[in-house]
Amino acid sequence: MTADSPQRIAIAELTTLLQADEAARGLVLIGSCAHSGEPPDVWSDVDLVLVVEDDALPKFFPPTGWLTRFREPYACSLSQNEFFCTARVFFADHHQVDLVVVPESALQRVDEWDSNPFGHGARCLFSRSSVLDRFLVGPAAHLRPRDLSTRQPNTMVEEFWFKGMLAAKQVARGDLLVAVHLALDMMRDCCVLGMMLRDRHKRTDHHSHGSPGDRRVTRLLETHRGLSSEGILEIVVQSAIAFDSLASELLPKYQERRGPLISRVEHVRESLRDCRSA
Repeated sequence: MTADSPQRIAIAELTTLLQADEAARGLVLIGSCAHSGEPPDVWSDVDLVLVVEDDALPKFFPPTGWLTRFREPYACSLSQNEFFCTARVFFADHHQVDLVVVPESALQRVDEWDSNPFGHGARCLFSRSSVLDRFLVGPAAHLRPRDLSTRQPNTMVEEFWFKGMLAAKQVARGDLLVAVHLALDMMRDCCVLGMMLRDRHKRTDHHSHGSPGDRRVTRLLETHRGLSSEGILEIVVQSAIAFDSLASELLPKYQERRGPLISRVEHVRESLRDCRSA
């Protein structure tokens, strides 16, 4: 990261902005900008952990208006758990900042965290918190890895196969609007499983670039035949094949289930052919 890189300039400006606010107890740089192993490129975002006074959390999250003193926010994604909040913000000038906001007291409960926002390197930009200082030299390096549990894909399985059967039915009835919605949602489910597998293999959910494993999901695009009746049915079939493959790797006891759905799709295809020839 060069001295005049957009990321370095953004980091300096945010540090100055937050250091002037006594409610901000510390700011830590994480991600690719924090270490030399994977230098940032022009597309890299700035990843920061902001430690704040407990009572001041509502000032920084969920409101993002305070960031207008840095840049003009354009779009954001907000999430939170019991211990910290995350604001992923794109700005109108194309900067991206991912900000994890942590109440100071939450640092004293790190043994209960199921993910580690400080992973893969951390560099303190400023601190006026003894709790943060102790955290950075102690338990931060010993947190449990991100919990890549199987609960989420387990809940997806039944819904996925139901969507496939319903999509085929809607194609047969000529309701292509609902059928497209369901078929594209099946593709999305395959993407979710693909991302979870990549996270599991790399032991992180932070990826600056794609990986060879992405090809298993992107093959779905190669079979795309448009959004005609036949194109929708082909999306259903290829999604079923991909989902079986991905779920078999992700879930130890998973059994392939595409047989009945493929049979239903063939039945719908025959019905459509009969209608066209009638």
